[in-house]
Amino acid sequence: MAFDQALKRRPPISLSPKYKIALILVTSLTVGAAIAAAMMAQFWGDHPNAMQEQVFDAMSTAWKMGFGALVGLLGGKQINGDAD
Repeated sequence: MAFDQALKRRPPISLSPKYKIALILVTSLTVGAAIAAAMMAQFWGDHPNAMQEQVFDAMSTAWKMGFGALVGLLGGKQINGDAD
């Protein structure tokens, strides 16, 4: 009951257009890199050549960094509240 009242008193967090664009861009790049890494792992088989390994490592690193960026964007917005 007290939790519901606390949520009602809390002001909504406003999202600037720049923040929305950054969030959508980072999310789409992260999801794209994760899908690309999964597809490469599926179709390249057990013995990829050196170039394929480098591309797979790049996509694997990209989705991990993207996930970290998403956590940072969302966490930073929660901490700063309405600050742009």
